[in-house]
Amino acid sequence: MRSIAGLWTWRRSSLCRRSDLAEAWLALCGLALLLLGVPLAGVVGGTAAYGELAALVRQEHAQRHAVWATAKQPVDRPPTAPGEADDDEGAQDHPVLAFWKGPDGVTHTGTVHAARPMNPGERFRVWTDAGGSLTSPPLAHGTAAAYAVATGLVAGALTGAAVEAGRRAAMARLLRRRYAAWEDEWARIGPDWGRAGSNS
Repeated sequence: MRSIAGLWTWRRSSLCRRSDLAEAWLALCGLALLLLGVPLAGVVGGTAAYGELAALVRQEHAQRHAVWATAKQPVDRPPTAPGEADDDEGAQDHPVLAFWKGPDGVTHTGTVHAARPMNPGERFRVWTDAGGSLTSPPLAHGTAAAYAVATGLVAGALTGAAVEAGRRAAMARLLRRRYAAWEDEWARIGPDWGRAGSNS
């Protein structure tokens, strides 16, 4: 930022080196890319991701169907091994033997993992494909939007990191050239430094 602020102060000064101007322009271009490129990358990345996810949502909602299942009897879960504790997901997983009629009109029977204990004869919703086989619920529109926002944020962050990495790499190269110029200048005037009649 100091390089940017000093750009107009130093541009006509005889003490201003070409490397000083290059450093200031490098900082200015890096700032412009951060201010413009990061939001643009976030919007483009998020929009592209939402388009893909929205298509997936429509496809899953067209291929998956919510049907009523009727519980027949609970299914005993295998005993937990000593020293192992049920995780949070397993604590809410209640297998039950149930039957349901699929979209194809055929009655199916199988073990369904319910969110709570089910009594025999109790009805609850399950998701199936067109053939009546159990499947997971389709992706929700809100979930797709949240994933798209997260993708946009990641795209913006990666763009910002790439811009900063490029600026630092260019700055390191500029500093190497500046130090090399200083060494050449010192090699030229160093032996005569402080001597009377020298050009230093």
